[in-house]
Amino acid sequence: MHREIEKVWAVHEMDARLLELNTTLQKLDNGAAAQAALTNAEKELARLHEELTAARVALNDAEVSLKANETRSEGLQKRLYGGMVSKQAEVEAVEHEIADLKAKAGVLETTILESMDAIEAAESAVKAQEEVVQKWKERVKTIRAAYATSSGELQAKIQEASEKRAECLALAPETVMFTYEAIRKRTKTTAMARLMDGTCEGCHMQVPSFTIMRLKNSTELTTCDNCGRLLFLEV
Repeated sequence: MHREIEKVWAVHEMDARLLELNTTLQKLDNGAAAQAALTNAEKELARLHEELTAARVALNDAEVSLKANETRSEGLQKRLYGGMVSKQAEVEAVEHEIADLKAKAGVLETTILESMDAIEAAESAVKAQEEVVQKWKERVKTIRAAYATSSGELQAKIQEASEKRAECLALAPETVMFTYEAIRKRTKTTAMARLMDGTCEGCHMQVPSFTIMRLKNSTELTTCDNCGRLLFLEV
């Protein structure tokens, strides 16, 4: 049984290696977080562009309205001072409209100034956000390049370990492997553990002396009383 356990231990070593490699692969930064940050930055940039567009539209509308106001006011003044209006009621109506246009012009001029300030602020915000977007793009590119290299190397090692495991598995006894696989399915990690200085390396718990004696002297499979893994003692 000791020779058979050694063959199963060879499979275990490959499984432990594969577990380590796959865990490392899963922990690699694939750029997902950076891509999410880039997406958010691009959304913010789009929002700022909308604000800038709205400010420019508001400025244009105010300028057009002011121009129309000035044209209308000039026309009324020509009528008023060009002798085209003679009746008192008509004069008062024209003067009243000129006064209204003057008041509206003041509001429009204020709107124009506010729109110009809004455009300046929006352009500054857009420029700053474009820099943020560019930095995230570069970050994503760098991370993905590093991930491609690291994951490629790990995949090659995983393939190599998988092939080695298949070779070891072909030499391992099926009866013991049945128990081995059942334990590995239960632990979701490893099915065997080395006994070192009276301690199970799988759960790091002290193994009772009678279990150690059974492992040394018996031809039967011996498991850790704490974690249930098959114990292996190098001779």
